[in-house]
Amino acid sequence: MSDTQFNPPEAFYFNVAFASDVGGIANIFQEVSGFQSSIEIPSVESGGQNQFVHTPPKTQSYNLVLSRGIVSVDSPFVKWCKSTFESDVTTPIQPMSLLVCLLDASGTEMVIWSFTNAFPVELTLGQTKVNNNELIIESIELSYDTFQRLK
Repeated sequence: MSDTQFNPPEAFYFNVAFASDVGGIANIFQEVSGFQSSIEIPSVESGGQNQFVHTPPKTQSYNLVLSRGIVSVDSPFVKWCKSTFESDVTTPIQPMSLLVCLLDASGTEMVIWSFTNAFPVELTLGQTKVNNNELIIESIELSYDTFQRLK
């Protein structure tokens, strides 16, 4: 066993930003889920060959869920989500690369993940207050192609 012990942080939160907008406006979330990779394996019966079944790998979509967030209405992240949900069929969806950073209570980055070709697919807003420049997001679900841990 190692001499170093892992001490989990007492409090943590997540910041979500475009990969191109690191250090921009904070988009803070308390919960993030959807860090998983799997391959769906459908069964395909062989025509005329009853001895075996083919199992070719199939691609699968992945969804990242950000929950209990507080974000500025001026955030590029919020504007991107809004433009995606308000677009019509003639405007293409613009996938973006996102960074999700796990921060400790003092705001120090502990872990960073990168998500490629992400775009929002579902949004649930909480209560908003008049004279407040922030949105409370209950949850936002984003589809993405791949993810990797950077730190």
